[in-house]
Amino acid sequence: MSEETNIKEFEDKEKRIKVVNADCLDYLKEIPDGSIDLILTDPPYMISKEATIRRSRNPLKYKYVGKDISFNFGKWDLFNTEEEYLIFTENWFKECSRVLKPCGHLVSFFDKWKIGELVKIGKKYKIDGRQPLFWIKKNPVPAARKVAFMNAIEMAYWGTKFNGEKKTKATFNYKLGQHPEYLICPITPTNRNRKRHPCEKHPKWIEWVVSYLSNEGDTILDSFAGTGVVGEISLKMNRKCILIEKEKDYYDIILNRIKPILSQKKLE
Repeated sequence: MSEETNIKEFEDKEKRIKVVNADCLDYLKEIPDGSIDLILTDPPYMISKEATIRRSRNPLKYKYVGKDISFNFGKWDLFNTEEEYLIFTENWFKECSRVLKPCGHLVSFFDKWKIGELVKIGKKYKIDGRQPLFWIKKNPVPAARKVAFMNAIEMAYWGTKFNGEKKTKATFNYKLGQHPEYLICPITPTNRNRKRHPCEKHPKWIEWVVSYLSNEGDTILDSFAGTGVVGEISLKMNRKCILIEKEKDYYDIILNRIKPILSQKKLE
């Protein structure tokens, strides 16, 4: 299969994690029905622009001095029309619904202006929308022009696959304590290089969701894995994980990120 479809895979000996370099629309078909406990992912938003903040050229103009910030996130975020984008979104969501176990959760970051479309798609594929979840950024990116507030909040869709089951059957680790539907943390840890991916999510946010919506030994899927933060947290929290990433450069970063963890920790 791998040679014919140009799919590359890495799987550790204990089968704690599988990393796949492929288009998720191709590889999701290889995952069995109802085999995933939690899907936690970050798909394209279709929000890329040509705008660039020239902070290095105008250090006195901006409060935050540093490298220029581009709003063109990559070719993976480019679509010809919104209709094309929504078809793409429904296609991956449909497959994710199929592989999700009954009472399993699907959490997906999504453009706040389009998140209503994801709710509609969820209803079509038996995923009940729950509360939206929020990431409040301590250090938001400065506005490109002086006409609006900084974009400091990112939204995530949360849905659960119910088909007649009671909501109490779904994992929610309430013993961890009451928690608001948001987490406040920076855009990226200070010891990381944000150049490797412009949309990398903070590990603390991922850890928060994984801790409440899954249990040790569960299998987590990230169909748009980026640089593998979901895989890193899954391993550290004793979960199994499948990561699918289309871009070869990001796939390589994932492998470099997880291999030191695999050498230190084994899933019990």
